[in-house]
Amino acid sequence: MLPVDERETADRRLLLEAITALPDEQSQPIALAYFFGMSHSQIAEHLSLPLGTVKTRLRLGMIKLRAAWLGKPLTDLQAGE
Repeated sequence: MLPVDERETADRRLLLEAITALPDEQSQPIALAYFFGMSHSQIAEHLSLPLGTVKTRLRLGMIKLRAAWLGKPLTDLQAGE
């Protein structure tokens, strides 16, 4: 079993890999929200997108990240598992 610091580092590396594997249209809003602390409205303004589009891209990106993290197919998560 890895020490806590090494596990956290490994988890961060896996998370960054999963984020970079997303399409840019989903990874950009996620990075702006979680690494730069921008609100949805700020992201929409920064990317010149409607707020609804930003929210949709964040939601879809997070679904894909969760699937990657849990090692489940997207269809399992969308079905509520």
